[in-house]
Amino acid sequence: MVFLGMVLLFCAFARAQDRYYLSVSDYKEGKAVQLDSVWMEPVPLSTQKWDGTAQFRVKTKQKKLKNILKKQARILVCKDTLYVNTYGLKYKGSFGFNKGYAPGFCFGDEIGFKYTRSGSMSGENAAVAVSTVALGLVGGIIVAGALSTTGDDLSRSCYLLGQFEEDEKEVLQIEPAYMQDLLKGHSDLLDSYNKLEETNQISAEIVLLFLDKLYGVSFTVKPIESESRR
Repeated sequence: MVFLGMVLLFCAFARAQDRYYLSVSDYKEGKAVQLDSVWMEPVPLSTQKWDGTAQFRVKTKQKKLKNILKKQARILVCKDTLYVNTYGLKYKGSFGFNKGYAPGFCFGDEIGFKYTRSGSMSGENAAVAVSTVALGLVGGIIVAGALSTTGDDLSRSCYLLGQFEEDEKEVLQIEPAYMQDLLKGHSDLLDSYNKLEETNQISAEIVLLFLDKLYGVSFTVKPIESESRR
């Protein structure tokens, strides 16, 4: 019994181990590099705008890891939470993302992140839209502890990794056409989505509400990753 308890404890520790992945394919295949002594440091909004830093910085006392985590790692799991390194990512061919890490999420076989770009809707308008959607969807939606409806999170959009084979750094923004295609077979959800103003349809919180209803959204690890690590 003691031995079995030690094995279970080791397995639990292994699953909680911080780690990074160099690419989306590495993440899907479970090819992780284990990490020790790393933590995420939130970056104030004023600093994000001033020096071009994303929402989080990854911190470590290991000098040899600093450059890897800053410029080479693409996906990071820290304290069982998913983050995406936006360094070098491109949107429509342009380098439009700050350095640092953004909150990650996954659904089905896709992995993405939430990010605020210039021209995003105001948090106030998005808050109203999120409330309307949450109340209007069939049965209502509760995403336990995962989705925020206050502050700058409401002005973020969702972007997907690994959508362009010819350029792995190019990302795809989840826009109305993408969502409408996903919702084709769910007329009630599609009607609710189409009733929103187009600017609200790209809000990360609204997109994630619908994705969670369809697939179940994870902010930690993908089911495919969990299976490959067993």
